[in-house]
Amino acid sequence: QKTAYEIRNCDWSSDVCSSDLELSGGNADVGRALWLVYSVVTCRRSNAMHWEEQKQKILGQLLREIDNRLNDSRAGGLQSFAEQFYRSFPAEDLQDRLVSDLFGMTFGNWEFLADYDGGRAKVRVFNPDFEKHGWQSKHTAVVVLCPNMPFCMDSVRGELNRRNIAVHSLHSENFRVLRVDGRLERMLQLDEQGVDFSAESLLYLEITRHSDPEDHRDISEALIEVLREVAVVIEGFQAMCEQALAVADRVGSGLDHGEQNPGEVEAFCRWLVDGHLTFLGYECFSVHYGAGEPEIGRAHV
Repeated sequence: QKTAYEIRNCDWSSDVCSSDLELSGGNADVGRALWLVYSVVTCRRSNAMHWEEQKQKILGQLLREIDNRLNDSRAGGLQSFAEQFYRSFPAEDLQDRLVSDLFGMTFGNWEFLADYDGGRAKVRVFNPDFEKHGWQSKHTAVVVLCPNMPFCMDSVRGELNRRNIAVHSLHSENFRVLRVDGRLERMLQLDEQGVDFSAESLLYLEITRHSDPEDHRDISEALIEVLREVAVVIEGFQAMCEQALAVADRVGSGLDHGEQNPGEVEAFCRWLVDGHLTFLGYECFSVHYGAGEPEIGRAHV
């Protein structure tokens, strides 16, 4: 006999006590398990709401600080940037920051975004110092501006991990911006239509402090090269997908008479293209079957 459970109070956002879980069948252990699951979900939801409330409070303080510091036309532009940059910023990474430091970090990132030609990645690695930058941190800051493309943050983190550099905070945000000769004119809203915009990604990380300027240059050059390689892969991705589909078409049409399972090969190629493989490159080979071992050589296509 199956045990039936009835939860009288179906509004899980309200307070529910254990008596609201009625069990038939006598399986009290499952009832306790259900109550535990509900308690964990409720706790996580409560924590998430708490963090979001704290985040909105901090951002409100930041927007007022911008008004106080910049009582000119720049205030609106910086506030628009702040609202977009922090929309998915981890709330717990904001809680221990002074508003003055948050202003300095925001203003510095906004200025970094101001000029960009849309070519190779632009990278800045520095130790925030109040006298030089208007804010301070115990970590080294890494700021990256690049075209909006997949794998940016993963590739940057991979390079830092390869160097055994600990990452203490990280955030990336995608922007749609209007530029004239590389100069930022204004930030566009996500739902804004009919504007020829530049799609860009701004990556912000805080890593273990590095005091040697040579380390800063080395990290910067390495990240620029990594993102150059990412751009090459992204640029050739569509061509590689088309090549895989061409193989599927050729096999499916019966042109490869030696293929024993054409339907399976064709389906596999199409499955790869359907988001199941990140193509990094391809090579064509010819296989010649004779009396001995097959001979494999490069095919010219």
